[in-house]
Amino acid sequence: MTNKHTKTIALNLEKSPTDTDRHLVLHDDHVYAYGGDMGIISAFPIDASSDAASSSASAKIIHQYDEAVRALAFSNDGQRVAVGYEDGHVDMYAFSAEQLQGEDSHPFLNTAKGKEQSASQSQSQDDGMDDLFTQGDDEDDDDLFSSRMEVLKPSFRLSHRFESSIRSLQFSPTCTSECYYLAIAADSKPGFLIANVTSSSSQAVYLEDEAEKAHEEEGIRSLSYSPDGNTLASLSHKGRLCLWNVPGGGGDSDPELEWEILHRDAHYAVQKPDMSAFMDYDAGDRSIMPVWGCTGTSTECVALPGEKDLHIRRSGALEKDCMILPSFGGESVTGELVGLAFDPSKKGYVVSSSRDGKISMWKVTDADDMDDDAPEGEFIANITSHDSLCTQIIWHKSKSKSGSDDQEMLFLAHENGSL
Repeated sequence: MTNKHTKTIALNLEKSPTDTDRHLVLHDDHVYAYGGDMGIISAFPIDASSDAASSSASAKIIHQYDEAVRALAFSNDGQRVAVGYEDGHVDMYAFSAEQLQGEDSHPFLNTAKGKEQSASQSQSQDDGMDDLFTQGDDEDDDDLFSSRMEVLKPSFRLSHRFESSIRSLQFSPTCTSECYYLAIAADSKPGFLIANVTSSSSQAVYLEDEAEKAHEEEGIRSLSYSPDGNTLASLSHKGRLCLWNVPGGGGDSDPELEWEILHRDAHYAVQKPDMSAFMDYDAGDRSIMPVWGCTGTSTECVALPGEKDLHIRRSGALEKDCMILPSFGGESVTGELVGLAFDPSKKGYVVSSSRDGKISMWKVTDADDMDDDAPEGEFIANITSHDSLCTQIIWHKSKSKSGSDDQEMLFLAHENGSL
């Protein structure tokens, strides 16, 4: 069951019996989707001047790789794009500010005919600014691409390779054109690290040993930066949450001196471990991640899904795990929570998905309104439901091109590959 404001869009992602990864990335005016075993990245435009619920736009395949894509990230300025693969490698696309200026769309949106070469199959570019394109050579009739176009080559491949699949890529929100830091998580130890990916010659790594110790050599299922970029949350396969102090991000900061662990949970914040790296995939377990948001103009908090409740930690008390319980009687949460998203207007609303297909709304109490008797928040209502598990939610606010009210949209990625 869906409501009248819901539009299902085909993502060209096959349903594989051995892989149910379905993830989304939002950058500028496009949503990018990846998952499945075919190495496909799809994209579709967000047009705030039209009603998304009635839009007939469909996703467009923009890249296909030989290796399955497991993570995708854009720097805030769009000058760096990172792609992580099943084999533990990470490729970097680098663009200059001049390349992005005057373009109708991001260069990464250039579609290609034929499977793309990885950085190891093509000549690496030191600065990523020259000769970024090469002609595709695949002329198979059954190729997924309908016309011959240029293939975009990665600028360079990160020298550090994990021994297992990449799970998460996150650029620091405080990156500048002088220095780009990329947090990388994988299924095996050391779990995660932060790499300087400004160029192919600047690939220093940080927090590798500290992460391995804090997470007891576990793999990491997800990473998430706070909105101000000063705190990084890491969630292990077994469910342990660690918070890291990572201030700065520009050329003047010294990570060796400033970056350190801020808090390590003594217990497991997520009770059900993610065993999908070792046995059959579970789309819900693989998709759980810490999500940051704001409940007011300056109050940041990080949220994690509970069995049937919402767990939050507020800035200034990140070690304190507070629960928001669902309602009793009437509508309530009936399935284990999986995906979360904070509202972009910073009013403290949270949308969740659960294993029974429901999409629900919560409200987190702002710290300025808290007192001894005030609840941490409240469950509001179930707003829609779907047949397939929703593995990720993006809550986006677009500026209307027509001058009408801003438009807010929820993008839901599902286990069956639909959006």
